[in-house]
Parts: sequence; structure tokens; C-alpha cells
Amino acid sequence: MRLVSLFLLALVAVLAACNNESEESSEYTGRETQYNLLEGSYLETTTSGTITIKERTDQSVEIQLSMDGTLNGAVHPVHLHYGSLQDDGLVAEFLNNLEDAGNNRSQSTTRLTKLSDGTSVTFDQFLAMNGSIKVHFEEEGALKDVILGATNIGANYRMGDVGSLKDITICNSKTE
Repeated sequence: MRLVSLFLLALVAVLAACNNESEESSEYTGRETQYNLLEGSYLETTTSGTITIKERTDQSVEIQLSMDGTLNGAVHPVHLHYGSLQDDGLVAEFLNNLEDAGNNRSQSTTRLTKLSDGTSVTFDQFLAMNGSIKVHFEEEGALKDVILGATNIGANYRMGDVGSLKDITICNSKTE
């Protein structure tokens, strides 16, 4: 009897895992791309991270950001900019803040259908965009211009163009 109970419990766990996996896979088309973040300028630590862009079945874009080397408990603003990291590009959209996930690791997920000017954005449009993403230490205050990590994205993605932090301009936080 105990063996049957253990078998049924294991079967339920396997079916639940398969159900969650199929639910997740039905939300995405399977198309995705990933960008590595250029290390930022925070003086006390080094950072590293990735940005994964996924196409959802509803044609929206999901931006998943993960960064190591952040401070526990900290919240960091993330901006999608027009133009490269060397440009003083306007903010195309304010993405969800990077929030503490424990062990000096932070994460955020943003679902994007439109930019701040109302322009629709699909996965293909995102991949063609001349843009960049910057993660800031804070939104306001003395450290607002400190960049924890950044990358060019879309058609503009060429890490060879940006060799170090000094090549990244200070963020223009304006949308117009």
C-alpha cells in the first residue's frame, strides 16, 4: 500500500511538472536572443549579467534581466534607450526595476508591447532597433549616473564598439 501511495505521489508530481512546462512553453514562440552586459562603474563590486529577449505568443516582447554583483536589498532602475551606449539617447521606455533576488543577484522581467511614444514593438522590431539598455545604481540622488551594467541591443548590438565603461555616456532620462 505504501509503495502504491509513493508511486501515485510521484506520478502527480511528474504530471504537475509537465503541465507547468506546457503552460510556460505555450506563452512563448521559442524565438529568443541574449545579450551580455558590459560591466558597470560601481566602485565596491564588479557586476556581470545577461538580458534575454523572448517573443511571446501574443506578439509582445519579454525582457528578462539577471545581474550578479548587486547589493542585497537594492533596487536598480533599468532604461531602454534610443541609440548606442555612446549616444546621449532619449529613453525609449522605462523597464521594470532590477530587484534583489538574494546572494548579490538581482532580476527583473518586463513585458513590452509599446515604447513610451506609443510606438508598437514586436520581437522583430526589437531586434532591428538601434538601442541600448542601461542599469543604474539609483533613480535619483548622487549615484543616479552610476551605471551597473549596459549593452547595445538590436541592430546596434556590437560589443566591439564599446570597449570599456568610459565609452558609455551618462544616461539621458528624458523620454522626449
